[in-house]
Amino acid sequence: MNAMRSFRLLGTAGLCLVLGSCSREKGDVVAKVGNANLTRQELEGRIPPELSRYATRESYLDLTRRWIQTRILADEAMNRNLQKDPEIKRLLDEQRDELLAQILVSRTFDSLPEPADGDIRHYFEAHQEEFLRRESEVSFMQIRLPDQANAMALRGRLTPSNFAEEAARLDPDQARNPQATRLFRRGELPAGVADAVFALKDGEISAPVQDADGWHIYHLLSRAAAGTVRPLTTVQDAIVLRLREDERRKRLQNWVAELRRNRKIQIWEERLPGNPTFDTLPKHGK
Repeated sequence: MNAMRSFRLLGTAGLCLVLGSCSREKGDVVAKVGNANLTRQELEGRIPPELSRYATRESYLDLTRRWIQTRILADEAMNRNLQKDPEIKRLLDEQRDELLAQILVSRTFDSLPEPADGDIRHYFEAHQEEFLRRESEVSFMQIRLPDQANAMALRGRLTPSNFAEEAARLDPDQARNPQATRLFRRGELPAGVADAVFALKDGEISAPVQDADGWHIYHLLSRAAAGTVRPLTTVQDAIVLRLREDERRKRLQNWVAELRRNRKIQIWEERLPGNPTFDTLPKHGK
């Protein structure tokens, strides 16, 4: 087993050992391997907060099983004294430094204030090219029926004004009409749906269309042409992320520059491997 492969087996558990923490924190223990404990609090921390509400017990069980496997393999690696191998030690030291740096940056800069509304709008107006639609997009509603006879009978009664009412009557939870709340590109829809919907004019209702899921009737609500700019409301979250990341990067660069002034740093470029410049590369055919 080479050093890199051994390091992969050590994984997170090996890093925990190097950092001096082996899941012994107080809390409700949900799993145990030897003297190492996995607590409920640690397990919950393995899923980002924005995704935690989607996590099921099966999701947490899978994470627990993966922790047990990693823990077992890490213990076996320790039993074989892999941590004393110079190459393994070097790799663990590198990972420790990277992990500590990432944690420091995260704790220092991940709680930046939200960008001001004026800054968001200024970015939007100054970067219109980023928000152009490259192709047309549509929003629509659909009704599914079990057979052609019912689909044809309903189609004869449908109008743009009563389509939503009929859709709600046949499917009260509206689970089949998320398409009414946003615009879709052709590639985001199944081929049969895209062909039917994009062939409609604004406000038009399709004839019944059959697919593997039954018979469908589509109602085109709106169409946005290629080359138009997406509304600010639909891209605001992306702009906020971009502005936060730009601010985070700027603050980090300034902070690192300040820290560098208090460190003795030297680079001996002549000792570095590789050619001095790309100009020294051999020409093609020579």
